Amino acid sequence: MAQKGHTEAEAPDVRQAFAPLRAQAEETAVTFSLEGNRQLKCILRKMPQNANNQKTVEIIFAFQGPVFAQHEQKQLFMHWGVGNHGHEWKGLSEELQKSLHSTSETTFPWGAAETAFPSPSSSPPPVVTLSFPEAQAPAFISFLFRTQFHEWIRQQGGGNLVLPVHQLLQENEQQTAFLDTIIAVKTDAVHEKDASRPLLPEDIQYWKVPLGSGVDIQLVALTYHNAMAAALEIFSDSPAALTLYWSGACSPHDSWQAPSPNSLLGQPGVGCQEESSNVPYGDAGAPAPPAARDGVDPEREKARREKEKLDAQRIACTFGGFASYPQDDKAYWTQFEFLSIPGSQVSLQRVAVVIAGQAVPKGIVFLVREVKADRWFRAPGSGNFFVSLPTHKYWTVLRAEEEKRRKAEQERQERLAKQMADTFHEAVKLFEEGKPEREQRGTLSYRCVTLPEGVGFLDAYVYPNDAITEVYVHFTVCTRVPCVLHWGLLDIMGTAQTQTESRWETWKKEGLSQEELEKKREEEIRKRMAFRGAPSQWICPPPEMRPPGTVLVDPVRAVQTPFEEAKAQRAGLAAGNAGLQLLQQLTIRVPAHKCPRINEEDPGVDTLFDGIACCLKEVNGHRWFRSNDGRDIQIRLVEFGASVYKGLNAEMVEKIVEAEVEWQHMTLMHRYNLMHSFLDGFASKHGASVQGNASFQRREALLADLARDWTDCHFHSPELLLPMTFSPPPLPEFSPRLEDFLSLGAAVVEEERDFWAWFYVWGRFAFLGLLDWQRNYNTKPRELASASEQLTFATARAWRKYTEYRPLIRDCLSTMGRGGAQGQAIRDRILDIMHKHKIPESTGNFYEQWHQKLHNNTTPDDVGICEAVIGFLESNGDLKTYWRILGEHNVSRERLASYERKITCEPYMVHTNIGDLVNDFRSYLSILKDVHDALDIKKAFDYARQYLPHDAVGLIEQLVQELGTQRLQQKPMNAEDAMRRFQTLSEARKKIVFTLNQDG
Repeated sequence: MAQKGHTEAEAPDVRQAFAPLRAQAEETAVTFSLEGNRQLKCILRKMPQNANNQKTVEIIFAFQGPVFAQHEQKQLFMHWGVGNHGHEWKGLSEELQKSLHSTSETTFPWGAAETAFPSPSSSPPPVVTLSFPEAQAPAFISFLFRTQFHEWIRQQGGGNLVLPVHQLLQENEQQTAFLDTIIAVKTDAVHEKDASRPLLPEDIQYWKVPLGSGVDIQLVALTYHNAMAAALEIFSDSPAALTLYWSGACSPHDSWQAPSPNSLLGQPGVGCQEESSNVPYGDAGAPAPPAARDGVDPEREKARREKEKLDAQRIACTFGGFASYPQDDKAYWTQFEFLSIPGSQVSLQRVAVVIAGQAVPKGIVFLVREVKADRWFRAPGSGNFFVSLPTHKYWTVLRAEEEKRRKAEQERQERLAKQMADTFHEAVKLFEEGKPEREQRGTLSYRCVTLPEGVGFLDAYVYPNDAITEVYVHFTVCTRVPCVLHWGLLDIMGTAQTQTESRWETWKKEGLSQEELEKKREEEIRKRMAFRGAPSQWICPPPEMRPPGTVLVDPVRAVQTPFEEAKAQRAGLAAGNAGLQLLQQLTIRVPAHKCPRINEEDPGVDTLFDGIACCLKEVNGHRWFRSNDGRDIQIRLVEFGASVYKGLNAEMVEKIVEAEVEWQHMTLMHRYNLMHSFLDGFASKHGASVQGNASFQRREALLADLARDWTDCHFHSPELLLPMTFSPPPLPEFSPRLEDFLSLGAAVVEEERDFWAWFYVWGRFAFLGLLDWQRNYNTKPRELASASEQLTFATARAWRKYTEYRPLIRDCLSTMGRGGAQGQAIRDRILDIMHKHKIPESTGNFYEQWHQKLHNNTTPDDVGICEAVIGFLESNGDLKTYWRILGEHNVSRERLASYERKITCEPYMVHTNIGDLVNDFRSYLSILKDVHDALDIKKAFDYARQYLPHDAVGLIEQLVQELGTQRLQQKPMNAEDAMRRFQTLSEARKKIVFTLNQDG
């Protein structure tokens, strides 16, 4: 450390770095716009003491161009007065007149002062300077201009110009005091650090952020660099705690690109002596041993690295100590720290960021947040604050070394990933091979769960011991990363916390007869089946139920238990395989009691608890893994009615029921994604049936030939009936080859037809609003539209491919929205409408409530709401019209209030051009119908027009126009018109189906 004596010479360097900004702080410029497109700049500054030991205030009035044209022979006078507030005008007192100094002649007519401007038509533009003693400077100066012909020049729009002298002086003093405090802090820092090589700022930027009511905060940003890193240091005078939200960027409006966490130097927990761990010196950040490269002296290389290490330590220790926490992989949070400055009247806080040279971006973009009030401060006029960072030629070398290190690390990680992938693949294979045996062993219950992020699988089976005094819950997990089981006992009925024994034991102690016991048991089973999906709670397992190694993490709800390595002899696992190390097991014992079986589905086992609720937590990590739908994994101890539905596609039906009843989150998007996954499963199963079932394979080949035959026949004989589907088969006289059609692959066809029937019933229930459109989840319209589009495209492809089920698939399509690319427009356009028509985004009005619903979960109801709003506006605010149209769409007052973003207010007439507002809502209605309404024939025709044959386009266009005319005129059709339209419609459908069948 340098001695104090050395710092005396270095302190002026700090003041010199701040000198330009300090000089700017001592003066303030205000620009006024005057009539005739003239600009006037007023510069106010405080001057040093004069010979009389008085400070003076100097005000310069400078036009930014000639006031008059050259040919105009006019004189210009500034007519001005003073006051104690902005609306006061009075003449100058005698004392002020005597102390006033002006660069031009000033006279004092009654109640005012007039100062002549020299050469108002000349170039350079005219300038006048007024100066007062600081103690006598007026609070406000009000002024305007006139010519000798009494032509008056006022501010743009009329009125006097007002200069708030005292306010501007006070702002200058605040800025000067703020900067002087920073200079003092930086000077003290130089005293404490190595003054022989002080780190002085490369650039300094200043901002004043207005908060309203005449209050503002100040920010100063300083940038530094040396050969190893760059630093950004920010000071603020805000009295409230602040947080810096920052990232790397090329400009204030460029995309944010956060530096990697490893490139941030000086993070807390890393001492100054270890700062080199953040700089790429060989493995683990330690200085690499000297290497004798071509033409490089090892000793010189060692000395170079030592110098780099010291430089990195120096800048990190100077500006480090602030923890930066990543946010959304795009930015960091860093907390300001208050500085203790004895004797200072300025509340000063500071934050700093240090970035290693190889990762320094072109600049830092940032926002500032006041923590307690949760309000954000942005740069005046531009939005984001932006500071350009300095550069250093040696950083190119650092980037090359970093890139070399990164490539080597990437290759190592790829090798490890490949090795892990191979091992994991073997583990999954073992897991799947043992799954049938584990499922068979689960006589009471079995559940298999796919974990999110592709991390692996978990299954659990439950079985009793021979005496039925305990049930064993056996977990098998196959995961890419080591995990522990975070678990608790599950109470769905809400009674386990108040009972100490099973219900069966309680009933026996009550002395009930066998008949009464069986009746109670039957009621209990019915209750448990009815409570599937009901709210549940976790209960911390008692000590006697916890396996060895269990750790108590929540005395009320949960414990964590490590898994054991899988044993080959258990659960069908093969020995001697590398994948076995990724398979782990755990068995939990739960007390149980034997009771009589009252039916085939009753296992005769009773337990105090309903099951086990669990999830996986990464060992030495922060990730948690639940089921794919984001819910906790629930393992029932006894699965009553596990196979209530025993028909075809039982697994699909169970998944539908589970999703609609038990999932904590459900929206249209979730439902559409699940339906899409079912379609993918159907396609895979259909392909397997074609490959593995000769009878079904023959049927498929026959259908393909039949489709081509019918297309060819229709091409040569257009009057021949073209079937919409090929099942049931045409009559034998049309095609003798189809006499045995019904017997070919009959079982597969029955199952697949049953699939599409369930698929349609499910979609129809959702379409009618009988199933939840939103439950505990907010969906972006863009994501909903994308899910809807993918589902409708997949279903349309299914209609095209699976000709035998076309009537059912077409019914399924009628229950889906169109989706498409307009989802984001639902969010954007409603905001555009509100901003355009000055509709406030404040709570307590209909438009804001609807806006919130649209942003968080748009549904087909929004089509009806939009039409009702249009009707309300067109009827000049008739609420009866509004409610009538909502009723036509089955949207009641209660339904509006049932949304998670409730609509409880009624619309009102907005103070705007109602015609324009109606037109905007009609355009918005078109967007809503694009996403939600696939049954609008005009829109469907507009989308399909380019793909239809020309002769079909004319027919359909005629039909669409007739339907639109009839809807407007609301006239019933006579029998002749109905028959003609039916024939036209039939002809159009035949041409469309012919087009769709052309390729078989």
